[in-house]
Amino acid sequence: MELLHIGVPATQEMPGEKYKDAIKCYITNPDENEYHFEYFRYMQDSPMPKQIWNNVHVAYKVENLKEALAACDEVLLEEMQGTGRIIGFGVKDGVVLELMEYTK
Repeated sequence: MELLHIGVPATQEMPGEKYKDAIKCYITNPDENEYHFEYFRYMQDSPMPKQIWNNVHVAYKVENLKEALAACDEVLLEEMQGTGRIIGFGVKDGVVLELMEYTK
């Protein structure tokens, strides 16, 4: 596994945020933050699980998403297509994880 970023809930507009209509969320690019923070603000009608909205998450690049999710204590979101990757969310030891399997 490779650590990619830390996701941080935001309550106000953040510099450089972009709107992702599919998940109804504003997100910043963690590669543009010196600490690799990804700020996110979900809209009230977002289809994403609320546990993701309200908690800091740690994002990892994984070799196999299904295996990584199977190692979690709880699966919040099994599979979502991203640009060049498949993304899932789980909880391990009380920590929300964003797990990404790169396809390109």
